[in-house]
Amino acid sequence: MTKLLLLTLGLLVALAAPLAAQTPALPTSVLGWDQGGATLADVNTLVTRIYVDNAQGVAVTGRTCAGTVSPFQCRAPLPALTPGLHAIRLTSAVDAFESPLSVALDITMIVLVTPTNLQILTVPPVK
Repeated sequence: MTKLLLLTLGLLVALAAPLAAQTPALPTSVLGWDQGGATLADVNTLVTRIYVDNAQGVAVTGRTCAGTVSPFQCRAPLPALTPGLHAIRLTSAVDAFESPLSVALDITMIVLVTPTNLQILTVPPVK
């Protein structure tokens, strides 16, 4: 029962507040969210799954959570995404129980191309 309660609290904050539409993101961006739980130790036992564009969810890697009281602040690197619009949703899971999907965070993945062959060109004098 404690696990189910923890799981239910897990995404309460995420489900309660809709997020801004089409947030710009870079490949180096970090996803942050508030995670409910009885203690930080309990939150650290949860498996966070990310669902991108309604595809099958995968476990989030590199997740860290911090704080002294619930909700705890969690963050993780964004997974590799193609340029363009994406909808991201999260769940929390413990054992065989998984929370409902969070409200979608709509992002626009931007890939910046670094200029190459940078040089100084001499311009011939105007005659």
